[in-house]
Amino acid sequence: MEELLHNTLGVEEKVIWRGRTAPQKLAQAPDRPKQMRLWIVFAVSMAITVLVLFPYLISIKRPLDVLFITFVVVNAVPLSIALRPGMDQRDLEKRGLCVVTDRRVIAIVKDNVHALPLPDLAWEIVERDGEAGTIRFGASVTAKKHDDRAEAVVGRTDDDTGAKGFTFYHIDKVDEAAALLPQ
Repeated sequence: MEELLHNTLGVEEKVIWRGRTAPQKLAQAPDRPKQMRLWIVFAVSMAITVLVLFPYLISIKRPLDVLFITFVVVNAVPLSIALRPGMDQRDLEKRGLCVVTDRRVIAIVKDNVHALPLPDLAWEIVERDGEAGTIRFGASVTAKKHDDRAEAVVGRTDDDTGAKGFTFYHIDKVDEAAALLPQ
């Protein structure tokens, strides 16, 4: 990650602040109601598979391997959607880096690099939790709907204007980073 940051920095660009996503339990995250809806969708998918689809397949005498394959295929997408917040959180905590330089804000998660120039950059702090908080940048500030954790991982592009945005999700000492941003 440090090598990716080094390759991202411009000539004579200086890092003035760096931080990471603070550890946070998913059950305490601000998007907990959304997470619960995702798990409910997965549970409904499982229930439909077991209570409706399996009895039908058994009644037409399908072998056990067909039941197993059907179970996996029908429930794979709902399960992956329900697990996404946890996977994103893990990636942000283990493989994410937030950087403020003298010219830009940069977020690196896995191999994704998001950067926006500092002059005239729109930003706001949201979802404070003690000294930790989330900072939205660019198109993420003006968006009507927010998924801050996902925007920290994959960024955001406004469909109408093509403007870019991303977030520093749940970073420690959010006020320290904010003090370095243009007012």
